[in-house]
Amino acid sequence: MANFYPDACAAGHPSRLDMRFYMRFYMRFYMRFMRFDMSFMRFDMSFMRFYMRFMRFDMSFMRFYMRFYMRFYMRFYGFI
Repeated sequence: MANFYPDACAAGHPSRLDMRFYMRFYMRFYMRFMRFDMSFMRFDMSFMRFYMRFMRFDMSFMRFYMRFYMRFYMRFYGFI
């Protein structure tokens, strides 16, 4: 794993493996808070359930769509 120091300049960029390790926890909490936030929009959530029923197998397209959805979500709600 990467080495972290008190000053951010001393530590270089984290490796991709570290980013993959952090993305697991980011995705875990992001999905919880996103689902809580979208619970107020029943129409969008019902559309997502209807869409995922037929598109669950196409995980590559789902990941491609999630990239832009996270970009749109972070623009208005910020990066936690």
